[in-house]
This record gives sequence, structure tokens and C-alpha cells, in this order.
Amino acid sequence: MKYIAIICLIILTACNNHKPKKEFDLPKSYYYKTDKNLQRHAIINYNAKRDSSILGINAKSATLSNEDVVKIESLIKEKALIYNKMHTYKPITEPEKYYKQFIAVIDSKGDKIVWVECFCEAFGNDWKKELQDVHDGGSCFFRLKINLTTNKVIAFSTNGIA
Repeated sequence: MKYIAIICLIILTACNNHKPKKEFDLPKSYYYKTDKNLQRHAIINYNAKRDSSILGINAKSATLSNEDVVKIESLIKEKALIYNKMHTYKPITEPEKYYKQFIAVIDSKGDKIVWVECFCEAFGNDWKKELQDVHDGGSCFFRLKINLTTNKVIAFSTNGIA
């Protein structure tokens, strides 16, 4: 009887420790600033066929740490301020509230490069799994290519206005 009780206890403990896998199993601290932005970040896996033109043919998929995301958000905010000084008509307001997709790679030089797609409104949940291809929309849609190794934005553009 004693052995049956021990086996039941082991089974119950094992069942309670199993957590369902989330889409992105990242700690809450991964997300920048507040919990209201929790659902505004998505990591998209590098796909050489789709992404080699922007991230290089010899790139290898990489992960992002909490510190990487904070650094990315800081560089986005910095670049948005520069953009807004030159484009007062349609500024990028509150870039921390934009939805963001990240594709992270290590390039042929060993630098960590991140492609970031930013958009002010998400339609459905597809944006969490597939890159969004939006034409027009102005400053509501912008993208950056960031070298996290050097902390530099190496490409930045916004969509045109229809």
C-alpha cells in the first residue's frame, strides 16, 4: 500500500509540473515596459528562401534575450525621434505601442542582426506567425535592420502614402 501511495504522489507531481507550451515560451520580463505591450511582440523564424535578400544568404537563425529586446526598443525610439524631426506631417507616435515582428540572425561576420517590422494595427493573429506585407500606410508601417553587435540601425524605412 505504501508503494502505491508513493507512485500516485510521483504521478500527481509530474502532471502538475507540466505546463502547456505557449506560442512563445518567454518570461514576462522579455516584453518591454508594461504588460499592456505583452501581445505586441512576435518572433518570426528566419527562412532563408524568404529572408536572405534582407538578412544575407549565409545567415543563421539566432535567439533574442531580454536585453536584446530592450536594446531594440531603445534603438527604435531613437530612430523614430530622428524621423519625426524630418517628417512632421506624419510622425511615428509612441513607437513602443506598435506591434513588432523580429527576425534574428547571426550574419557571416558573426554579428547579430535583427529585422524588425513595426505596424500600428494588427489584423487577426496571423502577424504572430507570418511577416506582414503591407503597401502604403505611411508611418503606421515601418521597418528597421539593426546590428545588435554594434548597436546601430543599418536600415530604416516607412511605407509610402497612397
